[in-house]
Amino acid sequence: MFSDVVMGVEKRLFENIIDEMKEARGVHYDTELTADDLKELVVKFKDLYKKEMKKDFPQDPKEQLVEAITAVFRSWDNPRAIVYRRLNDIPGEWGTAVNVQDLVTREILLEQVLLFQEIQLQVKKEYMVNI
Repeated sequence: MFSDVVMGVEKRLFENIIDEMKEARGVHYDTELTADDLKELVVKFKDLYKKEMKKDFPQDPKEQLVEAITAVFRSWDNPRAIVYRRLNDIPGEWGTAVNVQDLVTREILLEQVLLFQEIQLQVKKEYMVNI
C-alpha cells in the first residue's frame, strides 16, 4: 500500500508478483502461501520497488511517516479528491488533515498479557486464601 498510495508504484505490479508466486506454488488464494513464500515475496517486492523508484524501500519509520503525510497533502488536488468533494458538498477551502496513530507493538502487547495473567493469579490466590 505504501508503495502504491504514497510512492506511486502501480499496485498491479505487486499483484502480478503474487499471482506468479501462487501459480508457481499451485495455489489459488494468497492465504495458501506459506511463511517462507511471504518472506520471498517481501524480497521480490523490495526489488520491484528499487527498480521502479531507483532507490531502496525506506526502512526508517520516520521517513515512511513523512512520506505518507506528504502524500495526503499532495492528494488534495488530484481529480478523484476534487470529484469526491464536489459529490459530498465539501468546500475545497476546508483543507485536509492527517491523523497519526501509534501502533501497539508486540512487546507492549506481550507485557499487557503477562500483567493480566499475573493479576489473575493474584486474584485466584486471594480467593483460595479467603475460602
